[in-house]
Amino acid sequence: MVNNRRSGGRKDGLENPGADFLQRHGSESEAMGVFDEDIPKKPEAGKITVGEDLARLSEDELSERITALQEEINRTRQELEQRSTIRDAANSVFR
Repeated sequence: MVNNRRSGGRKDGLENPGADFLQRHGSESEAMGVFDEDIPKKPEAGKITVGEDLARLSEDELSERITALQEEINRTRQELEQRSTIRDAANSVFR
């Protein structure tokens, strides 16, 4: 009987499958890029997406999100008030 296995006793003939993968795909950082799309990414700092999955955010991140959303609501209200003032001024000129 002929034993075609290498000295590691693995059926696939690979001594170190991780090293073999890295050898085929370059550096470890390049190899990890193969799997990056499988990892859900956290939003960029300061960027909030309405309807995003909140389950992966920490309590601190959720608190920061609430603060940021409140600030955005205030900013939006100020813009709305400003536009209303401009519209009222324009209407009074054309009456």
